[in-house]
Amino acid sequence: MMRRPTQRRRISATLLLPLSAFFTVALAQSPASATSLQSTVLSPVNGSVTSAPSEPHHRPYAGDYSYDVAGTGSAYARFRNTNGSLTLSVASIGRACASGRFSDGGDRITLNVMINGQKVGTVAYAHLTGFPITSGAVPVGAAIGRVVTGSDGVSSSSCWTGSHVHVEPRNDSKYGCAIASLRQRADQDTALGILGGERAAGVNQYCAAGSETPSTPVPTDQDGDGLADQSDRCPGLAGPASTGGCPDRNLVRGGGFEDAGGWQAMPRTNFVTYTADQAAQGERPRSGARNAAFNTSASGGGIYQDIPASIVSGDTYCASSFVRSQTGGVASGSFTLWMLGGTSENGTRSYSKLGTKDSWRPLSTCVTATQSHSALRIQFYPTPNASGTTQADDINVAKSLVKGGGFEDAAGWAAMPSTNFVTYTANQVAQGEVPRSGRRYAAFNSSASGGGIYQDFPASISAGDTYCGSSFVRAQTGGTASGRFTVWLLGTTEPENGGRTYGSLSTKGNWAPVSTCVTATRAHSAVRVQFYSEKGTTQADDVNVARSLAKGGGFESASGWNAMAGTNFVTYTSNQVAGGETARSGTHYAAINTNVSGGGIYQDVPATITAGDTYCASAFVRSQTGGTASGTFTLWMLGSTSENGSRGYSRLSTKEHWSPVSTCVTATQNHSALRVQFYPQPNGGTTQIDDVGFGNFSQLTMQSLTSSRAPSVTGKVRVSSVLKAKVGIWSPSGTSFRYQWRANGASIKGATRSSYKIARSLRGKKLSVVVTASRFGYSSKAATSASTTKVR
Repeated sequence: MMRRPTQRRRISATLLLPLSAFFTVALAQSPASATSLQSTVLSPVNGSVTSAPSEPHHRPYAGDYSYDVAGTGSAYARFRNTNGSLTLSVASIGRACASGRFSDGGDRITLNVMINGQKVGTVAYAHLTGFPITSGAVPVGAAIGRVVTGSDGVSSSSCWTGSHVHVEPRNDSKYGCAIASLRQRADQDTALGILGGERAAGVNQYCAAGSETPSTPVPTDQDGDGLADQSDRCPGLAGPASTGGCPDRNLVRGGGFEDAGGWQAMPRTNFVTYTADQAAQGERPRSGARNAAFNTSASGGGIYQDIPASIVSGDTYCASSFVRSQTGGVASGSFTLWMLGGTSENGTRSYSKLGTKDSWRPLSTCVTATQSHSALRIQFYPTPNASGTTQADDINVAKSLVKGGGFEDAAGWAAMPSTNFVTYTANQVAQGEVPRSGRRYAAFNSSASGGGIYQDFPASISAGDTYCGSSFVRAQTGGTASGRFTVWLLGTTEPENGGRTYGSLSTKGNWAPVSTCVTATRAHSAVRVQFYSEKGTTQADDVNVARSLAKGGGFESASGWNAMAGTNFVTYTSNQVAGGETARSGTHYAAINTNVSGGGIYQDVPATITAGDTYCASAFVRSQTGGTASGTFTLWMLGSTSENGSRGYSRLSTKEHWSPVSTCVTATQNHSALRVQFYPQPNGGTTQIDDVGFGNFSQLTMQSLTSSRAPSVTGKVRVSSVLKAKVGIWSPSGTSFRYQWRANGASIKGATRSSYKIARSLRGKKLSVVVTASRFGYSSKAATSASTTKVR
C-alpha cells in the first residue's frame, strides 16, 4: 500500500476567510528605484495563504510585510530569481510568540540572506520546530524545520490559530515589497514577495508589475547545478563546479585497477595487479581487464588511496568493493574509509573466509563526520602473515546526499508523532550489538501507523530523474522488526516514491541491506528518505541516497532507453504479466528479450572522462514468470575508442526474487560518454529489470546465505514411500526454504514440497532434493543433497 510521505493530521487554520477579504486594502503600488541585488521569497510550505501583509496581528513583528501560509510537514527556505550568488545562514532561533512559551506557537528561525557576499536582508519563519540546522550555512531550498501541530503540544492562542508558517521578510536597505497577484493555494512556486532591490517606499507595499525580474539578467542554468550554461561543460546534466558541471564520478582514481597509479602500498606490503588467468587459471577480474592482489607481513600493512575533500559535520561518505582470496589460500582483513585532517574518523568492515575465482564478496562501509576534515582515505588492511592473498576490484567511494547517514550526529533526522527514536553506541543495548560502521547507529519504533523517522533535502528534480537509497537494518536484540524503507520525491501536490518492505530481520552482526529507487514523472524540489516502523524495534545504519545518471532508471518512463535491432522491449505495471509479478520499486519495470546476438537495451549519457576515472552501475534483474533468463550487464565508456566493465547473470528466479547485478569501469584514456547496456541471451528467457543506477553510484551489496551442512533425504527409497527433505544448516538461521525433487539429476514436475511420495515411473532411478534458502537482505542460495540409492 502506498503511503503519503507524511502521515500527520492536517489542522485547519482559523483564518480561512476569502482571499479578497485581505487584499482589498489600498496599498501603494509605486516602488522606489531598484538596486541590482534582489531575490524572490517563495512559500515555505504547500498549503493556503490565509492572511495578507496588512493584517493587524502581524504589526508587532515590525517587518516590511508578512504572510501566513497554512500547511503541515517540513518548511523549506525557497527562493528564485536571484541575480547573483545566493547564500543563507542562521541569524537566530527563538520563541515564535511574545509569551515566550513553545506551547503558544512553537519556535521561530531567522535566516540571513546574502547575494554576492552582501547581506540584503533577513527572512523569519515562525511556528516551527525540529530545526535540522541550528547554526551556520543553510543550503538554498533546504528543509529548515517542521510546522508545529497540536500533537506537538501546541494549542490555539492569540498567537497561533492552527498549523501554519508566518513568513516575514525584512530588507536591510529601505523596504521590500509583497506580491500583489497572489493566489490562495500555495505551493513551492508561489512567490510571496521580493527581498532587496528597494522595490517599495515603505512597509506593507505591493510590488509593481515586472518587479520580480531582476535588473541584472540571471544567467541560464538549465540543469540547475549552480553553474551558468556558458561556463558549464555539461549544461544538460547537473554536476558540481569541481567537475565543470559534469556528473560526479566515483571519487576513487583507478577503482578498477586498470591504472593503479592512484594507489599506495604501506611498508612490507606486496601489491600487484593481474590480468585474467595470470595468477591462476580461471582467476579473472570482476570487471574490466585487471584486479589488485596484496598481502603483508606487518601490522597496519596494506594499500590505500587519499582523496582531497571538503568535509563538514554531518557529511556522509560511503565506500564499496569486491574481494576474494587468491587461489591456493584463504584471505582475511578489513576495509576502511577514513576522514582525515583534524581528529580522524572512520567506518570499517572486516572480511574473512573468502572464496576464490568468481566468488567475489561485496564489502561496504560508511562514515559520518562529526567535525570538519580535509581528505578521505580508502584503505585495505590484510591480516599480517595470513595464509591467503586478498584480491580486490570495483572500488567505489561517493558522497551521500543524506546528512548523518551513520547517525554519529542525528540532527538531520526527524521523528514522526508517536515514534521513539534514539541512537546507541556499541554494547549499550545488548552485548555484541555494535554499529555497522562508525560509533553509533539508530533505533526506532512506533505505536502509530505511519510512524518512523525521515530526512528531507532539497533537489532540483526533472521528469526522468532517478534517485536511489540504501541502508542496513536489523532487529533489536530480543525481538523482531518489520517496516518499510522509502525514498520520496516531494514539492508537488502529488509526491512520488519507491519503497521496499523489510521483515524477518536477524540481530547483532546480521545487518541486512535494503534498497529502493524512485523515478520522477514530473518536476519536484526535494527528496525525503523515510523509515516506516511497523513492528518491533528497527535498528539502522549506513543510510545512503544518491542521484543516478540514468534517466528513467525505474522505468516509470522509458523515454531515455533505446532498443537494439531484433529486441522486444516493453514496460509493465505490477501484476500485468502474472499475479505476484510486481515492480521492485515504483509502478513500472522493464522486460526485454532478443533473437539476435548483441540485442538488448541501452542508454547513453554525455560525460567528460579522463584516464583514471571510475564509474559504477547497478541494477536488479529477474526472469519473467514461466522462463529462465540470462545475459550480460555492461557499463561502457565511449569516444574514439571504448572501454567497458561487464557482469553476466543467469539462473534468475521470478516474481519477488530480484537479483542484484553491478559492474565498474576505469578509464585508461579520455572519453566523452557513458553507456549502460543490457544484453539478454538470444532466444533465451525474458529478463525483467528495475532500479538501474549508475555514475558515482554506491554499489548495492547483498551477501549470500551460507550452508555449513548440505541438505539430506530420509525415508525408504521404494515406490509409494514418502521421502522427507532435511534443509541442513544455514547461516544466518531462520531462513525460508523452497524445494525441488530430482530423479537422476532431472527435475520432477510438481515435486516442490518438503516431502515427496515416490512415483512408480521412477523405479530404478536415484533421487535427490535441491533446497533453496531465502532470507530478507541476502541472495537466495541453493544446495543439493546427496543422491539416494536406486528406487526399488
